[in-house]
Amino acid sequence: MSRGKQSFKQTDVTRAMKAAQNAGFDVQGVEIEPSTGKFRVLTKRPDQPRLDEPVNEWDDVR
Repeated sequence: MSRGKQSFKQTDVTRAMKAAQNAGFDVQGVEIEPSTGKFRVLTKRPDQPRLDEPVNEWDDVR
């Protein structure tokens, strides 16, 4: 059974991830929306906590 026409390829996702890394972002993953055929590269800036790390409000207390 055919999957149908794909709106992007794995190479498109790889290029987008490498471009984000070259721009200085920490790539955390990729979010794909099957209904629209779009993908989003999930990134963070170096000063933001990672999405998979628990946030501890006491880290900022001095």
